[in-house]
Amino acid sequence: MNPIKISSFRRTMRLFALIIAEIIVLSLFMFGQTPEAAQAYGGRTPGSVVAFYYPWYDQRDPKVWNRGLMSSLPSPIYDSRDANALRGHMDKARAAGIDAFAVTWNGSTGDWADRFKTMLNSASGGFKLTVHYETTLSDTSVNGTINNLRFIRDNYMSSLNYLRYEGKPVLFFWRPDAVGDMSVWQNIRNQVDPNHEQLWSTDAIDTTPLSVFDGIHLFSAAKWDNNPVGKDQQFRNDVNNYQARTGQRRYWLAGVTPGYDDRKLRSPGEFRDREGGSYYQRSWQAAISSTPDLITISTWNEWYEGSSIEPGEQWGNQYVDMTRQYAQQYKGTLKMFGESSIMKVWSHTDLLVDNGAVPRTWLWGPENFAMYREPYNEGPGGSRIVYYFDKSRMEITRPTTDPNGQWFVTNGLLVREMMRGKIQVGDNPNAEQNKGAANIPVAGDFQNNPNSPTFASMAGVASLAADKRVDNKNGQLVLSTMAANGQVGENAGFTQYNVRYNAYVNETGHNIASPFWDFFQQSGPIWENARVTNANVIDWVFAMGFPISEAYWTTIKVGGKDMKVLVQAFERRIMTFTPDNPDGFKVEMGNVGRQYHLWRYGK
Repeated sequence: MNPIKISSFRRTMRLFALIIAEIIVLSLFMFGQTPEAAQAYGGRTPGSVVAFYYPWYDQRDPKVWNRGLMSSLPSPIYDSRDANALRGHMDKARAAGIDAFAVTWNGSTGDWADRFKTMLNSASGGFKLTVHYETTLSDTSVNGTINNLRFIRDNYMSSLNYLRYEGKPVLFFWRPDAVGDMSVWQNIRNQVDPNHEQLWSTDAIDTTPLSVFDGIHLFSAAKWDNNPVGKDQQFRNDVNNYQARTGQRRYWLAGVTPGYDDRKLRSPGEFRDREGGSYYQRSWQAAISSTPDLITISTWNEWYEGSSIEPGEQWGNQYVDMTRQYAQQYKGTLKMFGESSIMKVWSHTDLLVDNGAVPRTWLWGPENFAMYREPYNEGPGGSRIVYYFDKSRMEITRPTTDPNGQWFVTNGLLVREMMRGKIQVGDNPNAEQNKGAANIPVAGDFQNNPNSPTFASMAGVASLAADKRVDNKNGQLVLSTMAANGQVGENAGFTQYNVRYNAYVNETGHNIASPFWDFFQQSGPIWENARVTNANVIDWVFAMGFPISEAYWTTIKVGGKDMKVLVQAFERRIMTFTPDNPDGFKVEMGNVGRQYHLWRYGK
């Protein structure tokens, strides 16, 4: 397929749409619409940044990299058949804070499909891929469209490298009207994704498609306007109003673009001056101010229309560098977890630890070190994607539920599983796989740590079946000790630390030691709604679960050094108190995510 012909047709339709959009947006402003940012539990879900990507630069075509047709060329030029070039683009985009490419796609076979699959299989470092479904270049029959979308669902969306937002795989559409009106698309959706387990976003000029599609984006990025702030905010308002009217979750995806120039390709052509980067700056500022769910970049590499941001002969790395700056401003971090809802939970406490703003211990860890699709009966298709951090595992089991709910993202009952020796694979208590209790130290070094209790030995005092409840010990000193084999004793020498029980949890029948209870009650800086605020740092039931043991003094090795440490088991975490640690780090959490990963996967 000749990309020049594709671009010409697309431009004609965009220009018509943009004129209509200008009229609509201006009329809406005349009625005094006011900005209204979407709010969510614990703050809005941080957005992802997605750049539109074109895999059509095949040097077998003599029109590719033709200076007579393009306002500029990439530096260096490349061939889209080159897998190394594709990987290089993903790596460079990832370093610039771009989370994913939305790759133009027109069918299950052919060069574009092959290149998409290459990119999907080779993406690394948290970078994701999604499909930009070009309806006008595909089979536009209803059955052909259904078959194509089922192919995308069945062959791509199960990949860990496929883009998800709030637990749902994302799919972009260009010109759905080429297939039919919204009644036709409702039938298509019913055949492909009747429960809205995917997030479909279409290029649109109003909210009409939201009866079928989940989100709207502006591929044009409002480039027809010199100051796109008002346009972006109006679309945000329109989506908010639709949500309020229908009670349905819908998404606003703001677009940014560096400029546009197709005058060498077409006559008379269209031109949006890059202004040396100033327009890209205004475009980003407008998008961010509209509090979008995601931001799209038009484009990474559409050279025929002059909207590329990848390194070019005329501007070098300028736009890649600017993207890095604004992506970090938008998301709060350049880190990628592969899922914005996971980033939301992590950022709440650990973003400020990561950037050095507060001297406190990690709640989750610096980043997720592994991601898997694990069996779980209540997940889509009987599985769910999980994200392993040093100190926990996060998961999204039911992506069709309210993404603003407190339990949309959960963290696993890993301590219970390791002590019981059973892997939970469903909500039913009997849905489990036998593994054997974990003979791994509950805290400190994983190896050469002979004095530490293990999960297996500590299970002897843990409430794992609504048993082993104890009395309320509020105010009593914590003097109990535990040996490596789980044997319990008492040592009055620990009176010097004046650690007492000061909370009792009736749900499991256990007390909470004062250092841990005080830690749970602390207030301080957190990251919420893309800004720093002061509030309670930890929702301890969400993060730790209920206590399933009392607290015990023991000896563990940390970095090869013996330390006196107080340990207490909770459903989701092992809490530790080390009196000799510096302030801010006396109370910590064991690396349960790492320990569980070692137990389950042997690595």
